[in-house]
Amino acid sequence: MDKPRILHVEDEDFLREYIHRILDDDFIVINAGRLDEAVDILRNDRIDLVLLDLVLPDGSGLDLVERIRDCDRHVPVVVFSAHEVTDAIIGVNGVIVKGTPPAQIYESISGCLNRIRDDQQSVS
Repeated sequence: MDKPRILHVEDEDFLREYIHRILDDDFIVINAGRLDEAVDILRNDRIDLVLLDLVLPDGSGLDLVERIRDCDRHVPVVVFSAHEVTDAIIGVNGVIVKGTPPAQIYESISGCLNRIRDDQQSVS
């Protein structure tokens, strides 16, 4: 089975490296530092989950959530934010607050992918 592909949209280099180290054993992590890069990747690659910062140099991560949903993409989105965010308000599948311990970050992402896979299997 192929490793799940995670698009990490984050403009801070050290956070991209941090997440890559946490997830690299079991996931393929693809990085984008800007919204336009993320959109190009989503158009051209198979992505299983988007891990998304909300504050980016070329706009709000919420704009990307809207673009994903407008394209009828069922890609799960997990916000990775420095601040508490209510996932129900912004229409994402989860929220991880920056500063969360690495094991908890891993479990949150893995758990989200497992829930999505289970939901898809129950519909099939």
